[in-house]
Amino acid sequence: MMMPYLREVGQRWAEGHVSVAQEHFATNFMHARLLAFARGWDRGLGPRALLACAPGEQHTFGLIGFGVALHQRGWRITYLGADTTVAMVEEAAAHVTPDLVVVCAAMRERMTATADGLRSLSERWPTAIAGAGASLTLAAELSARYLDGDPVTAAENVSLQG
Repeated sequence: MMMPYLREVGQRWAEGHVSVAQEHFATNFMHARLLAFARGWDRGLGPRALLACAPGEQHTFGLIGFGVALHQRGWRITYLGADTTVAMVEEAAAHVTPDLVVVCAAMRERMTATADGLRSLSERWPTAIAGAGASLTLAAELSARYLDGDPVTAAENVSLQG
């Protein structure tokens, strides 16, 4: 329910029907509410996912929604958030030993700008890319898994396929 609302706010902003201040208020309010669902998502005994947005990427809603949905399916979540370098992801992965690393971006350029790093990451850890900036073709180039669809469906697919 939150994601369609946020998509509508973004669309209304793009069309000039909502001011930047109104868009920021709505997204910051919803961001806080969404993160409230994330409490305790590192606890448990299930597999671990390490989630991060690509360098320069500030859009976190889809990734947080994916993490919440994945946690509800028994996964433990380590969330690094927006604008995360591959080096930061690698460092975190070395500490938490994830079963899956997911890197998300809204724009393809953010993924391709760090393609070498993502390719290297996928050699060490099971890695997936997600968001509007990801594609099946790019995933193949990076030797990564492609997560498509909405965050809840993607989480369901990951939990079913492991």
